[in-house]
Amino acid sequence: MNKNMCESFDYEQFVDYIASHLFDGISQETDAGDVIDIRVVPVIRNNERVTDALRVCVKGSKPYPLIDIDPFYEMYCMGAKMPQVIHELARSYIDSRERQYFLCPDDLMSFDKVKDKIIFRLISRGRNRHVLECCPCRDFLDLSITYRVLTGKSEGGISSVMITKFMMEEWGIDEDILYRLAISNSVRHFPPKVESFGDVVTRLMDSTDDEEDFQWPEGMSDDPGFYVCTNDCGINGAGVICYPGLLEEFGEMIGEDFYILPSSIHEVLFLPAHMGMLPQEVISVVGSANKSVVSREEILSDSVYYFRVKSGKIQKYSGQIAEELLQ
Repeated sequence: MNKNMCESFDYEQFVDYIASHLFDGISQETDAGDVIDIRVVPVIRNNERVTDALRVCVKGSKPYPLIDIDPFYEMYCMGAKMPQVIHELARSYIDSRERQYFLCPDDLMSFDKVKDKIIFRLISRGRNRHVLECCPCRDFLDLSITYRVLTGKSEGGISSVMITKFMMEEWGIDEDILYRLAISNSVRHFPPKVESFGDVVTRLMDSTDDEEDFQWPEGMSDDPGFYVCTNDCGINGAGVICYPGLLEEFGEMIGEDFYILPSSIHEVLFLPAHMGMLPQEVISVVGSANKSVVSREEILSDSVYYFRVKSGKIQKYSGQIAEELLQ
C-alpha cells in the first residue's frame, strides 16, 4: 500500500494520531478503565512481512489485543474521516476483547495448560527462512509445518502464539510430540471443509444482494468441476492437506488423481486430473494469482502439487510427472 496517498496525514502522522486518540474512542464505546497503555509495535506476519500494530495493554494477566494498522490507514486513504476510523478501531478492540480466550500470557510456559491448544500452520519455507530458524518445524514438500498455541477463538477470528525453540525446551518436549499434538488438536479445533466451487459461489450469492451483478468468467460453467478445501473457519485452512486421510478420502470420492493448487494460506483448490487443463496452465494460474490477487502475507506457494490415488502420495508437480501424464 502506498503510504503517501493521503493529503491530510501521511502514514506516520496517521499512526501518531490514532495511537493518541484510541483511548478516547474506546471510552465512548465501553468502559476503558482497565486500559493502561496503547503503543505502536512492529509485528512480523507470515512471509516475514513486517507491519505496524496497536498494542492495547490492559491490567492484570489478560491478553493484549493487537490491532493491525494497515486496514484502517487504507480506510482513511479511501476517504473515511478520522472520527469514523477511531470508531472502527475501538470496535475492533472491543471485538477482540469479547473473543473467548483460552489462555493468558502467563499460561504459555506451562505445558499442561497449553498441550490441548497446540495447533499447526502450513507456511512457505522459502519466504520464512529467518522465522524458521527460531522455531521448531517440519518439512512438508517445499513447505513447512510450524506450531502455535491457540489462545482465543470467535466467529470473527482466532488468536495464537508461535511456539519457539525456547518454549519447546522449557516444556521439556521434542518436535515429534509437538507434531502429534498439533495434528490431533487442529483436526478437533478446525475440522476440514471441502466444497465444490459452484457450491461456494452459490452460498456467497445467497448472502449478498448483488446476485444479478455476478457473472461467471467467460468459458466457465456454473459447475467448473474443481473444489475448495479449507477448515471450518476459513483461516489458515490450507494446512488441512496435512490432515490424516483427507486427500485419500477425496481421491476415493472423485475416483481419480488430482492437482492441488495453493490458493493462499487459507485454502487450496482440488482440480481433478480429467478436467483437461495442461499442467503448465495449472502452474500459470497459481503464479498469476500470487502476483496479482493474493496479498504478500497470504501467499503459500508458487508450486502445484499432485496426489496419486493408487500410491496415496502427494508430490510437488515436476517435469517427470508431466511426462507421465502426457503419455
